[in-house]
Amino acid sequence: MKILVVEDHQLVRDGLKHIFADTFEDYIYLEANNAVNARRLAEENPDINLVILDLKVPGANGFDLLGQLNNLLENSPIIVLSAEESTTLIYGAISRGASGYVPKSFSHEQLCNAISVVLKGGVFVPDAAKSAIQYNLQAEQLVENLTSRQLEIVGLLAQGKTNKEIAALLHLSAATIRSYLTIIFRQMKVSNRTEAVYIARQLGLVND
Repeated sequence: MKILVVEDHQLVRDGLKHIFADTFEDYIYLEANNAVNARRLAEENPDINLVILDLKVPGANGFDLLGQLNNLLENSPIIVLSAEESTTLIYGAISRGASGYVPKSFSHEQLCNAISVVLKGGVFVPDAAKSAIQYNLQAEQLVENLTSRQLEIVGLLAQGKTNKEIAALLHLSAATIRSYLTIIFRQMKVSNRTEAVYIARQLGLVND
């Protein structure tokens, strides 16, 4: 069992090491305190079995590093360990390939349970976030086929633009915009612009 922990706080790394010592009979513990070291260790150890990743380590955007480690360690599950518990962040991690998300407020037992789920091929998220994450994943499937033009229109809706204003900005007729919206709403399975914008914001497709 080879474990890579990517965490910039020594105290947290030491704590995890003690947990693993109590959990696994035979394991190799690798640790990185920044993105550069994390990538180096991943390249040098393609047989890593599990990655524990704090998204806020120095040297890279957390989601970028998550993607890089996924590419380097294609068969290794990654559990994000974070002090933040927002469903938006949890969804962002899972949708970008993380196999689990564990808040730092979790107990030793809860962390071990999450690791067990992930090592068996499952995906772990905190119970409080499950329904929201499932909703977002389903919503993502609904919008994945939207064209760039349709996404652009949704972005303008999020800015509060009227059909007439969108038509003027895109040099199209108001009738064409109405046709676009009919298709967009059908694809997203919503009945109005408010619902479409809500889903788009949940998925990070538009800025607040």
